[in-house]
Amino acid sequence: MKVLITGATGFLGGHLAEALVKEGKRVRALVRDEAKANRLKGLGVELSCGDLREPASLVSAAKGIELIYHCAGMVDEWGEKESFYEANVEGTRNLLEAALKNGCKVVHTSSLTVLALHKSPKPINETFPYSRKVLDLYTETKRKGEMIALEYTQLKGLPVTIVRPGLIWGPRDTKTLPRLVSHLKNKRLFLVDGGKNHLTLSYCSNVVDGLILAGKSGKSGRVYHITDGEKVTAKEYFCALAKLFQLPPPRIPVPFSLALLVVFLMGIQARLTRREDPPLFTLYGLYLLTHDLEVDLSRARTELGYQPKIGFAEGIKRMGEWIREENVWRKE
Repeated sequence: MKVLITGATGFLGGHLAEALVKEGKRVRALVRDEAKANRLKGLGVELSCGDLREPASLVSAAKGIELIYHCAGMVDEWGEKESFYEANVEGTRNLLEAALKNGCKVVHTSSLTVLALHKSPKPINETFPYSRKVLDLYTETKRKGEMIALEYTQLKGLPVTIVRPGLIWGPRDTKTLPRLVSHLKNKRLFLVDGGKNHLTLSYCSNVVDGLILAGKSGKSGRVYHITDGEKVTAKEYFCALAKLFQLPPPRIPVPFSLALLVVFLMGIQARLTRREDPPLFTLYGLYLLTHDLEVDLSRARTELGYQPKIGFAEGIKRMGEWIREENVWRKE
């Protein structure tokens, strides 16, 4: 089988490419800049230059492909509305059109954030409706992209399977982890409501397993939640990261209502001053680290045979090995 990966130069897509190559799959990657694809070249991955904003390049990249793993998108806490829509909405639509023209199956990487749930009194499964409250552009556009993917299955017959991970973590994370480490170094990471909330952690290789299983599934139009299946609090997560980087753990508790107000005002000030880089804290970042949810994995376990292989303790161990090998973001 020959597969195409979008976002293969990124965190999740890079891990997926490695796993598929190890399985013996012929892998092609859509890349915007070949100079940033040295790791993929070393794996023997075929490169196809293109961009989600350029439909013709996607049609070309999808030729001769049986299955597309769509991992690309704008995964940021901050940015212009137009940029988010181009990447996560119109880019997804363009890719689905290319898949339709080439007769490809698609595994679309969504996110549990599309539900926009901050807390839930019971485990959430794939039948939970979207919340009406959407406070950030990432959640808004990922939700619209997911809805478009489902429409292509329902209205156009394109075989699409959707995977919703939680907070993806692990080696080679260049988005969330650097921000957390910076906050830890500068003692800016606080324990909102004591850090007792349970995070929906999804270790990178567990998500890769879920994506690959979804690609092998014959079911179309199905959504699957993929997490580590463990109850880990924000405090436990932050303290484990602090220990890895030999930094003091966060100790100061802050009420959620105060944190929300401060972050909201930071966002307003940043918009008014038209700053390009994100403020110290964002609404999406606050949601990511203070949500309190338990995820029901029954559908993924039953229909895909998904079983999280890497637990929190093992994941932290592997993170430590990566930090020592790569000497990343060491304490100054």
